[in-house]
Amino acid sequence: MARNTARPKQKASSSKSSAQSKQQELKRELKEMSGISSHSDYVRFAVGMSLVIVSLFLLLAIISNIFTGGVDQAGVIAGNLPNPANYAGRLGAYTAYYIMGQLFGVFSILLPIFLLALALKYLCARLAPYAYGYSIYICLSLWW
Repeated sequence: MARNTARPKQKASSSKSSAQSKQQELKRELKEMSGISSHSDYVRFAVGMSLVIVSLFLLLAIISNIFTGGVDQAGVIAGNLPNPANYAGRLGAYTAYYIMGQLFGVFSILLPIFLLALALKYLCARLAPYAYGYSIYICLSLWW
C-alpha cells in the first residue's frame, strides 16, 4: 500500500514542475515580445502607460468641455456640480475648466497630444534617438 500512495505524490510533484516550467516559458516569451527585460524597463513601461491613461483622460475631458462646457461652467464656478455633462465626469469637468479657462485656452487640446507623444517615447525604446529633437520641439512650441 505504501507504494501506491508514493506514486501519486510523484505525479503531483512532476505535474507541479511541468506547470512551473510552462509558466516560466510563458514569462520568457512575454518578456521577449514586450521588450521588457530589466527593472528600468518595467519602470519605463509603467510611466509610459500612466501617461497614456492621463493623456486619454485629458483628451476626453477637453474635447467634451468644448461641447458641454457651457452646461458645466456655472456648477464648476460655484463649486457644486451635481450632474456633470462632461463625458469624463466631475473630475473631467473641473480639470478641463481649469486647463482651458485658466491656463491655455483652446490650445489646451495640444497638451494631451504632447503627453501622448511623450508616452510613446517612453514605451518605444527604439525611438530614443529622436528624444532630443522631440524635447526641443516641445520647448519651442510652448515658448512661441
